[in-house]
Amino acid sequence: MSSKNILIIGASGHAKVVIDIIEQQNTYKIVGLVDSFKQNKTKLFKYLVLGKISDIPKLVKAFDIHGCIIAIGDNWTRNQVKEKITLVQPDLSFITAIHPNAIIGKGVTLGEGTVVMPGVIVNAKSEIGKHCILNTGCIVEHENKIGDFCSIAPSVTLAGNVSINHNTAISLGANVIEGVKIGKHSIVGAGALVNKHIGDFKVAYGIPAKEIRDRKENEKYLGLINCFKGKTYDLCLYKIDNATDIIKYNKIKDTFKNQSVFYSLEYFNSNKDSKKLFYFVLKQNDKPLILMPVYLSKIKSTLLNEDYYDAISPYGYSGPLIKDKVTSEGLKFFWNHVDSWYKKNNVVTEFVRFNLENNYKQYTGHLMPTLDNIKGVIKPFDELWSNFKQKSRNNYRKSEKSNLSIAFYKDDNITEDIIMSFYNIYISTMKRNVASDIYFFPVEYFINLIKGNPNHLVIAIVYKDDVAISAELIIVSNDTLYSYLGGTLAEYFSYRPNDFLKIEVMKWAINENIKFYVLGGGRENCDGLYQYKKSFFPKDEDVTFYTGRKIVNPKIYETLISAINPECVGKSLENKSIYFPLYKKPC
Repeated sequence: MSSKNILIIGASGHAKVVIDIIEQQNTYKIVGLVDSFKQNKTKLFKYLVLGKISDIPKLVKAFDIHGCIIAIGDNWTRNQVKEKITLVQPDLSFITAIHPNAIIGKGVTLGEGTVVMPGVIVNAKSEIGKHCILNTGCIVEHENKIGDFCSIAPSVTLAGNVSINHNTAISLGANVIEGVKIGKHSIVGAGALVNKHIGDFKVAYGIPAKEIRDRKENEKYLGLINCFKGKTYDLCLYKIDNATDIIKYNKIKDTFKNQSVFYSLEYFNSNKDSKKLFYFVLKQNDKPLILMPVYLSKIKSTLLNEDYYDAISPYGYSGPLIKDKVTSEGLKFFWNHVDSWYKKNNVVTEFVRFNLENNYKQYTGHLMPTLDNIKGVIKPFDELWSNFKQKSRNNYRKSEKSNLSIAFYKDDNITEDIIMSFYNIYISTMKRNVASDIYFFPVEYFINLIKGNPNHLVIAIVYKDDVAISAELIIVSNDTLYSYLGGTLAEYFSYRPNDFLKIEVMKWAINENIKFYVLGGGRENCDGLYQYKKSFFPKDEDVTFYTGRKIVNPKIYETLISAINPECVGKSLENKSIYFPLYKKPC
């Protein structure tokens, strides 16, 4: 029977040992290596580097790859690489490499991706996790339990019933007494004698071993950069910079039942600085509880002798996306450690646009009620009709007499022709209103937004004599409709298509069992645009759109402001008429 083709992930020193083991196993055929930091055709032994992690799908197809093994010595890096591989090629299996001179006892289980080197002894009923490294000559006695992504160094001895949690490293020649438990992400130093339990995120060494200190969030070994580790919660920051990062973000976002279009990358791409997008994730037991996207932009100023940044949430309803079970303790941990990250990484200010779901709770900056938003309750139509302002009812009657019709397009019915009909109306409206440049989205933005969020977007188009005269792009989030963008052709105003569209959307929402219709607000509270929207839900209570302002580094903030206009120094954050942050726009 012919050997199955595999890839080795990694092309450094540890990979040499893994190659030797696989060759001696004589079970698999090594096709080549994958390494994101080495140039293609770099050779290790007789094997060539064939590409990067992003190239794995085409390599699998080209060489009929059965599986792979990650030959990287650092636990956390191995963990991260495994995640990336799973994202680009979810069905790729991970093989186990066991040297023929290793002794594996009865009832032992070895997780996928684990490497067992020569001279290793693993005794009866021990459980070894996934992607572990059992180095040369180490001894794992009976009934040990070793978690995923651990490394046991050469000549380590683990007595019976030892338990080691995931991502922990036991260094050269250490000895662990029977029954001892060692936590996750910890390090036991070389030659240590461990005779009592060691907690999570600890560094321990000596004879007997003592917990010397906690793991620091900025330690490179095991990859704790950009992460805070607490007893209950972990907070990490990730950057979105490539296709693999996009897949990872979407995978996390999709774990939230209340995730909406407002948190999709297609929605964010309306921002021209999309490459600077980061996101915080609060986790408990490695499960995401809070997700918050944020843009980090470098502050341009000749006054600064090092790099400083400001943080701003994406446009629209944003801020943290929060699962229902998050406690006030979890929210406090989240905001306090976001602030700690900002302080350690030269962030001067933060500006957050919150959503309408009360996600501003426990915010550590200045919370500002910015704009009243109309959120109407969808009721039986007779009740809705009786609540409309008289002018809205009259306008709707006039539109009916004008023989207007409406069509709703969703899912596969949203063709590019339909998008173009909407887009032409939208752009003409933006031009007529002399809108800011940021609202002139290219048509590709809408195409990507709709394709990237199936079942969550609807286009409503009003027709007069088969001519599209008014349109609205509607976001559907659980039981709520959000009026996003749209417009009307000026020459058809007299037919009152705007009122016709809004009321017909409500009729459609009743049939779709929708509970709420969010129309947004005006340019400012109680202006003409607000009054128009309010006429449809005059008896419903408005919801407040909050924004958050935070000065993380007051000294640098005032230095920047004083260079623009000294009179602006000390201006209150509570005045919403003052632009924030002030160093971007003189007061």
